[in-house]
Amino acid sequence: MKRFLSVLILASMCCSGAVAQMAPNAQRGPMPGFNFEAPRALSGDWWRDPEVVNELRLTDAQRKQLEQISLNMKLSLIGAAATGASAVVKAESALNSDQLDEAAYNQQATAAAGAASKLVGDMAATMLAMRKVLAPEQWRKLDTLRRRTQQARRQPNSMPRDRDNEHKPAPPPQE
Repeated sequence: MKRFLSVLILASMCCSGAVAQMAPNAQRGPMPGFNFEAPRALSGDWWRDPEVVNELRLTDAQRKQLEQISLNMKLSLIGAAATGASAVVKAESALNSDQLDEAAYNQQATAAAGAASKLVGDMAATMLAMRKVLAPEQWRKLDTLRRRTQQARRQPNSMPRDRDNEHKPAPPPQE
């Protein structure tokens, strides 16, 4: 149950852009070997980035539509997280009670699973709604930008920086 809540909270943070601001290792999921990366269209308010707006040539109407879709998704996430968290707390209480109430535990486990299912469905609906706002060429460009960003994150710097000597002048060339 705690893993479910962790995944639910992580998903809600992704959609609000919080994961993008965390350290790279913080994007790892709650289980070893589980890497959670939100779909690009859900991982931050990319339609506000001036470079993305220019590259995709987004209109004001498109940006407003994307903003509304994002708002709806964030509100859905809040509801799903609250429902899931409440179900997890109630399930733990039923499980830890001196008198095990199996029916209450199963009911809360079902409620937690329902919250997760609703979240996945809402994320899929959000992706579809965003895709419908963008023209095919814009969608392809967004994918290209996402791939470039991922590739840049994966490539280590070719030359390590020497922070101690960063502001010192270079030594004169030797003859």
